[in-house]
Amino acid sequence: MGILGFIKGQFIDVIDCFEESDDNVFWRFPMNGKDIMMNAQLIVRPAQNAIFVNEGQIADVFQPGTWTLTTQNMPVMTKLKSWKYGFESPFKADVFYVSTRQFTDQLWGTPSPLAISDPEFGGRILIQSRGQFAYRVADPTRFLEEYAGTRESCSTQMLLGYLRGFIVQYLRDGIMESGLGYSALNRQLIEFSDKIAESLAGKFTAIGLELTSFVIQEMELPENLRNAIGRGAEVNLMGGLNTVATLGALDAMKTAAANEGNPAAAMGGGIAMAAMMGQMFGQIGQNMQTGMAQQGGSRTSAQPASDRVQGTPCPECGASVPTGAKFCPDCGKPAVALGNRCGCCSAVVPAGAKFCPECGKPAGLSACPKCGAALAPGVKFCPECGTAKG
Repeated sequence: MGILGFIKGQFIDVIDCFEESDDNVFWRFPMNGKDIMMNAQLIVRPAQNAIFVNEGQIADVFQPGTWTLTTQNMPVMTKLKSWKYGFESPFKADVFYVSTRQFTDQLWGTPSPLAISDPEFGGRILIQSRGQFAYRVADPTRFLEEYAGTRESCSTQMLLGYLRGFIVQYLRDGIMESGLGYSALNRQLIEFSDKIAESLAGKFTAIGLELTSFVIQEMELPENLRNAIGRGAEVNLMGGLNTVATLGALDAMKTAAANEGNPAAAMGGGIAMAAMMGQMFGQIGQNMQTGMAQQGGSRTSAQPASDRVQGTPCPECGASVPTGAKFCPDCGKPAVALGNRCGCCSAVVPAGAKFCPECGKPAGLSACPKCGAALAPGVKFCPECGTAKG
């Protein structure tokens, strides 16, 4: 190798770096101990920024394009290095490429369940959540200062763990501040996602990033609560707990009845199953009768007196009062006033009374149809006029 080839091999005259992966957020240009020649070519591709760093201090930032490195377009490096005008010597510096494109489809999720208060479940429950977000590097210099440090490179996967940490923190705080339960949160996922995104935006900006999208895709109950809700819905569809218990007992009895190895158990299971089915169908029939009676109750008053079930005659109007009724269906007199006429004074004697409330005569006396004299029970002729008892 000649002297010119040796000198050329010790210096860098073109700085150009392709992204090794779509996941690269920033990476250091490999200097390999070489110096950068003054008037070297710097190539910055679209959606990239190139940043010169001198001994840990961020210097000049170059936007997309092809640049010839001179003291004129490196004012910060010129100041840091104390270069004079027209400086032409090679120099040392670190060059970082930062991708400014948008990184989409970044997935996040709660590593462990979050405890929230839920009025529908009557206390605290655990939920898990997941979703996705997108971001880009909006301020490359701040991003290198706040996050890069001494790293040689950074991928989206390396950055994801850091970002997920405060996403989950802000999500938990947002849920607690909202006071919403599980069902309400799921009904408002879009609105709640926007609210969390607003809270997160400042955290991203503080490290030179811009949060361009944030979505909560799902909030999920633990498996035991999901199973409980499913069982509750099944019970309601089947008609309630009593029906489910009855069907469960029938299944158990069918198993016992089919037990060929134990005839006694099979017989007992069959008898019990028959009894259970009879009881179940009897209950169904009773419910149907109750429903029909309730439906027909509103039509009773519209039926003529002759169509009603015969009962005690009303002493006021003579209509038949059904057994157990509290009022006469025709005249409306209270049932307490329904009874027989006193045989002496013709006053109404309440049912079950032993004496007439008007004349005080025993309630069992009747009156002579001719002279009106009181007749004792069992007497066939009036003791006053001799008239035969009617």
